[in-house]
Amino acid sequence: MKLLLVFLVLLVIAGIYLLKISGSKRINPAAGMVIIVKDQEPWIEGFIRKLFRSMKSTPRTVLIVDDCSCDGTLKVLGCLQRHYLFGLLSVKDGDDVWQVVETLGKKSRFLDVILFDARGLSGKDLLLAPLFSHLSRSGAGKIKNVSK
Repeated sequence: MKLLLVFLVLLVIAGIYLLKISGSKRINPAAGMVIIVKDQEPWIEGFIRKLFRSMKSTPRTVLIVDDCSCDGTLKVLGCLQRHYLFGLLSVKDGDDVWQVVETLGKKSRFLDVILFDARGLSGKDLLLAPLFSHLSRSGAGKIKNVSK
């Protein structure tokens, strides 16, 4: 009888420990990211690939908002949607992109949203955007509990 009680106590302690560990890895399913882009055709593919590579262990809902690009940015993003899971919204000419994003924010269920305006960034500046340092600080892309 004592052996059974000791076993049950150890089982409860192990269960609490496992819940504590899994709770620290829990990801907010209502986390989202909105990225605004414009006229970045030559660099947008590298940016999107780096973004999803950085987020592989911290999934987020990603929405890319194209602000009336005059080049092939929208076409490249459409092709990338076949490989990566993200929403794509194209703002019509004359519409205020911030008003559209604000309207989306009011309608969304996101509790934690990262908003990044990538317009005006090109080349290395886009690929080294501050967004990536934010993702690395939040632990995105890092594998936890792996021995070295």
